[in-house]
Amino acid sequence: MRYLGEESKARALGEEALSLAEAIGAATGIDAAYTLVGLALTASVRRDFTQAAALNRRALAILQPLKDVDPRAAHLECLTFLYLASVVVEFGDDAGATELAMAALAHSRRHHWAWGEIECVCCLAPLAYRRGNIAAAAALCREGLMLSVEQRDPWPIIFLLDFIGVVAGAAGLASTGARLIGSADHLAASYGLRLGSVQYTGRDEGISSLRRMLGPGTFDSLLTDGSVLTLDEAVSAALALGDLIVRDAAQSGGADVGDGDKIR
Repeated sequence: MRYLGEESKARALGEEALSLAEAIGAATGIDAAYTLVGLALTASVRRDFTQAAALNRRALAILQPLKDVDPRAAHLECLTFLYLASVVVEFGDDAGATELAMAALAHSRRHHWAWGEIECVCCLAPLAYRRGNIAAAAALCREGLMLSVEQRDPWPIIFLLDFIGVVAGAAGLASTGARLIGSADHLAASYGLRLGSVQYTGRDEGISSLRRMLGPGTFDSLLTDGSVLTLDEAVSAALALGDLIVRDAAQSGGADVGDGDKIR
């Protein structure tokens, strides 16, 4: 309901569920944690990030003692770290968000949860980009793509194709970046996904910068060129691009792949 424009109804149902959990003495159980996370997401949708942060922290307090006895708690804790990271970003605390996402990554690896690793990379890569660490952003995209291909999950692949296209522009590789953005847009449509709903700080500005660098006509032409790439072709191009950006940064003496080194 929260994503169908019915945040008020979602909030009311969540609060009712939480009251029932408290009434039956289950306020510190896994179901209460799920409810709190749901309420936090609803708060984020209506951009009440202060409440979202508080609700996520309440959920984490419940999950801490449960994570070693209930597999669901371990996975939910990872997601809650990531949700909290996305909220912390809204307060401008990139360092805090990175710390939370890295904690989630360590948690996912400890529990051998590949999907959690992918989600962490999709969070960490834009954070590296925000810090101006283009090499780290490219390295994270490369690692995320390899993990996503292993899991045969198209959505993070498409997200990372789009994002590394923006990263390419910041690295001075605008033509390749535009092609990959065009590929991501076409692939999203073919899977019935809406790439326009993807949001990370700097995306709109990055795409606008690519359009200015290339000129509107060339940019649109390159988007069309990218739209004919198959998923495998686009992934191969993106992996090669990630390698090139990291290698160029190393050769120029400015390489600091940072978080990217910690993925594997």
